[in-house]
Amino acid sequence: MTSLVPRIDTSGNDKKGFLTKPMFQYDIDINRYICPAKQELSPRATVTDKGLLYQSYSCCVKICRVCSMKSKCTKGAIPRKIRR
Repeated sequence: MTSLVPRIDTSGNDKKGFLTKPMFQYDIDINRYICPAKQELSPRATVTDKGLLYQSYSCCVKICRVCSMKSKCTKGAIPRKIRR
């Protein structure tokens, strides 16, 4: 039997002042994450990492660019991505 245990947050984002994954709420009914700014992160792609399949979620680029919380969410030009 192989047990699957979620990894702890190793990114260090909380120490850098960025939002962490637990701050994003997953809504199982609509299959989307809701960010702290109340925007939806929709499923975008399926990613394989170390033999496991993950669904990648992100927000619309137009919404992300004008979000008041963007500086706390990501420092990149592309929207924040979350894998599930």
